[in-house]
Amino acid sequence: NWWYAPPILTDLMKYLPAIADETRLKIAKELLKGEEITNASLANTLQLANSSVTHHLRIMKEAGLVYSYKENRNSKKERLVLNSFWFRDMAKGFMEVYESVSGGSQN
Repeated sequence: NWWYAPPILTDLMKYLPAIADETRLKIAKELLKGEEITNASLANTLQLANSSVTHHLRIMKEAGLVYSYKENRNSKKERLVLNSFWFRDMAKGFMEVYESVSGGSQN
């Protein structure tokens, strides 16, 4: 192979399509606020159908951008959380790709 792809590049290829959508960017923006949020409250805030929010969240969860949890076993509401590590990973990945393409590191 003529070009070495850093391992993080595979993560970037997974993350970018998952965030490259206007609705998913809006969802990420809401989740970045750090408030506890559910599917229903997110749908209400963004004025979207619950099924649409569920669809976009599924894509984001599969890419590892969002995870959810229940406060207890009996709770039916899932709280949504943005995986903040993906920001760091994406920045690192961009730098690794840049360095491999440019042939050197930049400070």
